[in-house]
Amino acid sequence: MEGKKEIAIVAIIAALFRLPLLSQVKMVMWDGAVYLMNARWFAGQKIFWEPLRAPLFPFMLSFFFRIGIYSELFFRIVSISFSIASIVITYFVAKKFFGEKTAILSAAILLVIPLHVLWSPMIYTEIPSSVLLLASIYLVWKGMKNEKLMYLAFFMSGLTFLTKYPLGILFPSILLFLFMQKKLNMKKLVIYSTIFILTISPWLAYNYTYFGDPMYSFKEGIKWQGPVAQPVYFYISQMFHYASFVSLIFIFGGIYSIKFFKKPEIQLLLIFLILFIGFITVSAHKEERYILPAIPILAIFSSYFIEKVNIKKMAPVLAVLILLTAHASMKLEHNSCEGIIEASQNLSGTVASTYWPLTAYYGSVNATSMPADYNKFHTFLENKSVSYVVASSNGGWPPYAQNFSFFDSQKYLTPIKEVSDKCQTYKVYEVKL
Repeated sequence: MEGKKEIAIVAIIAALFRLPLLSQVKMVMWDGAVYLMNARWFAGQKIFWEPLRAPLFPFMLSFFFRIGIYSELFFRIVSISFSIASIVITYFVAKKFFGEKTAILSAAILLVIPLHVLWSPMIYTEIPSSVLLLASIYLVWKGMKNEKLMYLAFFMSGLTFLTKYPLGILFPSILLFLFMQKKLNMKKLVIYSTIFILTISPWLAYNYTYFGDPMYSFKEGIKWQGPVAQPVYFYISQMFHYASFVSLIFIFGGIYSIKFFKKPEIQLLLIFLILFIGFITVSAHKEERYILPAIPILAIFSSYFIEKVNIKKMAPVLAVLILLTAHASMKLEHNSCEGIIEASQNLSGTVASTYWPLTAYYGSVNATSMPADYNKFHTFLENKSVSYVVASSNGGWPPYAQNFSFFDSQKYLTPIKEVSDKCQTYKVYEVKL
């Protein structure tokens, strides 16, 4: 009962910190629009589909569309619920692994760290995937003594992968840990691999059925990683931005924990952190949020030192770091460039847009990106039977779409709407071929 009371208290505190974030977000962002539209696709509403996305999160959301729930606020509450769950399970896992002091510190870090705060109300996969990741790690630990739980751990690792593809690195991480613990033989390797493959096999079958290639979605994800290659030190150089003052705990606490590498709990956490952070570090396209699924694991790993030090001496220092980080998180601002909402209204047919997922979501229309080469623009409009074009002065793709003079010069395009917000201007053209 005492444990249940603790969890309830942590959940209440997390809710008090997270629920106010609902009022700070005015619109969905790019990937959030994709996940919501993919969810509608799974619900049978074939409007817009982006196959490169991992399926589990939108598949879960599709059940709400099936019963008639379309409220954007509702889906933000779902995201906030995952955020609260991630804080609670971080506390739970940390306590089981190391003790109550580690649990309190790691949960406090997650509660205030800017990266987690910023993305909590967003309809993205990073935080939901972190919940499944934590559950997988815990089940591996418990599975060391109960083989049935180990089977469940590999099933859960498959679900984690289906929530965010880069977290497929969890599967070899677990195998490496079991090998180091001398808990892996050929028979177990075959069983664990079979469980993982069977877990993801429905998605492989779906890809084969619709695209003729079971790996189609994964290949598309690799293909569209992004055009910008950030330096390998990106996640280190940006640490203070996304972690604020608790980055000091990550650095010094992490260094301290490495000294206890012989502890199986430390090994389990560290192997995943090394492989996952190493993977996203060598990947060409990097964004701060990409490290977010690992933040709860990093918080637990780097908080272990508190079990070994004089808590009376360290408490004031840690309290100051937590409070300063909380203050930094309070100053965060969410994107409120809402012009695309109005620009996407009252359109029909197929729409070519610089923000095609957002146009699809807010206009409830089939939307597509424009060709990279402007010389192919006319042919593209004909082949796709495009009815409208939405251009923007600061659109990211394609580059020529920022140049309104290009569209104004095309005789088959008629401007019908112009919308401005604090970020940029949008122009909507009707296509008359």
